[in-house]
Amino acid sequence: MRMGRGVMDIFTKPPFEMLMVHVDRVVEGVDLMKDSIVAYCNGDFEKAEKLAVEVVIKEREADEIKNLIRESLPRSLFMPVERGDFLDYVKEQDYIIDRAEEVVLALLLRNIEMPACIKESIKNLTNNVVGVVQLVPKTLGSMIELVNSSFLKRKEDKVHENIAKLDKKEDITAHLELEVMKCLFEWEKSFSFGEFYILVEVVKQLAKMADHAENCGDRIRCMIAKRL
Repeated sequence: MRMGRGVMDIFTKPPFEMLMVHVDRVVEGVDLMKDSIVAYCNGDFEKAEKLAVEVVIKEREADEIKNLIRESLPRSLFMPVERGDFLDYVKEQDYIIDRAEEVVLALLLRNIEMPACIKESIKNLTNNVVGVVQLVPKTLGSMIELVNSSFLKRKEDKVHENIAKLDKKEDITAHLELEVMKCLFEWEKSFSFGEFYILVEVVKQLAKMADHAENCGDRIRCMIAKRL
């Protein structure tokens, strides 16, 4: 398959800036996932399916970029951080859109009618998860500024500030996940076994997306610590 000019252009970018190209696809995919979930909860299953297809496309694009990033990092290349830590970060960032794809594909399995309380709780959880993910490019951007400044202390403080925001937002996700689960189990008998399983799996995958976003912050924190 012939690669687009935009994807090929990442070969001309420094390693961390390559990650910004990747995270753009991740955020785009997650935003589409949110729209798909909203459409699904509103009973517009046809629109939800169309948006789910777009999420899958974004996931494939992100995978292509991820592979190009890995292939462009020969072991002899000098990097401002350890190569293994950098690749661990790539993996966590890519996991985010992997989970987004799993969410929309799970919902495609069956059109499930849900009571209003479950719809709203899933929407609230989704909104918070998207908020966590949207902090990743900001955190990564501050890390790039730190690297470009040769690790100035004031730039490092900004990175840690952004990581703290990630951690705080992810904590809210954990509470919202519990609320959705409680609501689901209260209404368990109104669903078939398959429907209930799908909804529980969707909630779990949404929460994992926030976990992976937080892990991105942890990997950056680790990179900085090893520079000290």
